[in-house]
Amino acid sequence: MQTLIPQINHIKSSTRFWCMSITIATALSLLYGGQQESPDQPTLSLAAVLGGEIAPGFKTADQVMALQFPLDHGPHPAYRNEWWYFSGNLVDEQGLHFAYMLSFFRIAILAPGTDLSQQSHWASRHIWMAHIALSDVANNRHLQQERFSRGQPGMAGVTIKPLTLWLDNWQVKASAEGFPWQISVNTADFSLQLQISPVKAMVLQGERGFSQKSPGHASYYYSYPRLQTSGTLKLQGKQHQLTGLSWFDREWSSSALGDDQVGWDWFALQLDDGNDLMYYQLRDTQGQAQASSQGKWMQTDGTNNTIRPKEIDLQVLRYWRDESGTNYPVQWSLSYKTRAKRWIITALIDDQLMHTAVKYWEGAVQITDPDSKKILGRGYLEMTGY
Repeated sequence: MQTLIPQINHIKSSTRFWCMSITIATALSLLYGGQQESPDQPTLSLAAVLGGEIAPGFKTADQVMALQFPLDHGPHPAYRNEWWYFSGNLVDEQGLHFAYMLSFFRIAILAPGTDLSQQSHWASRHIWMAHIALSDVANNRHLQQERFSRGQPGMAGVTIKPLTLWLDNWQVKASAEGFPWQISVNTADFSLQLQISPVKAMVLQGERGFSQKSPGHASYYYSYPRLQTSGTLKLQGKQHQLTGLSWFDREWSSSALGDDQVGWDWFALQLDDGNDLMYYQLRDTQGQAQASSQGKWMQTDGTNNTIRPKEIDLQVLRYWRDESGTNYPVQWSLSYKTRAKRWIITALIDDQLMHTAVKYWEGAVQITDPDSKKILGRGYLEMTGY
């Protein structure tokens, strides 16, 4: 076990594009104490913990390659980190709106091939982290939890055939046929049991799944942008029957933010007309959007079009300020100039801030027409590096 301690300084991760970082204190508690809830620890700066240097022994996302399914739903231990992300907007039988986000992260602390044969059966090459958040829109309430675990012995992990992803009693499991997938999360505040199945086919983001973030920094990235969702929520002693749409994102990588990148604004929008839009705006140290920002327009007929920064105009309309004095944009004007479309994107709850190892804003949004004010859809927005 002692041989693992020098490796702790290499732990890195992110909220979505690159897995978030865990402090040394957290990692040590994992190595000796097993799974735990959100620890008391200082919030870390994304720019401070993400860097371009890749540790020896890990593969890099450096070229287009053919993705294979269902194999690529499963683990990629040759890469430093990977993550599975779910979000959705759901309503109950009375029309009450609830939104959820669930993410699992695997972070390698030892390179592949490291000999652990002389170590305890508790020794692990991986740390696992998971985040769950529930937005209770009617009550303007945002609930969240963060969990950590070592991978061994069977405390967290992912297997394939069928896909099973878990950290303690937070779990995603596929049926023997593939879909539907079952999501099961139990916390002290609420429990969520959902079933999801794709309405649209999988979309390979970037160039056939190769997503270049900056020179020398990339990930493999695919999405299910529209999943029919149903299930139950238990909250404050009451059970809600839920239906709606979810979104699934999947990435793996060994690289991170470039030296001149501090964060991103990521939009996942599901329009009522059946079209979907994903766009992420990468920001530099001056807060300006970078040329490597990109997205996809995913049409009802299955046609997908890559979106370049010159096609998008993003303008902040309103900010929300957290208790630390940080301003987060919670209302945007988004213009997709190529298709002469413009929408207003508004947070359904201003405070959907995740108080996790790296603080970030992640929450449900509403899409409206700027002229008629008609609701055109819903989605999720993630903002980091503020």
